[in-house]
Amino acid sequence: MPMNAIYQQMIKWPNTYFIDFDGITYTVSALMCKEVMEADTIYWFSDFMDAVDESHIEDVMKKLKNRKQKLYMHASVHGLSLEKVRDLLVIPLGGEVIETKAE
Repeated sequence: MPMNAIYQQMIKWPNTYFIDFDGITYTVSALMCKEVMEADTIYWFSDFMDAVDESHIEDVMKKLKNRKQKLYMHASVHGLSLEKVRDLLVIPLGGEVIETKAE
């Protein structure tokens, strides 16, 4: 994904953080980190190709639901875990899925 282009757009918005956690090991940490604790919405860019652990989904769901946060996922490709994350996390939190269309 063109991370620099995304960062350049988001840096213009007040009270917006761009947290570049790379890899599945850090996704849970990024979604629950202190920088987004008071956000009302989290926008997650990923290819959703990595396997997703349901216990991590449950932990994130509890934390974000308690914070009353919506989660939006922006998929650069339709990865193997897209449906699982969408159905178990994004939709229950009132968020949406945005998929990048191939040109």
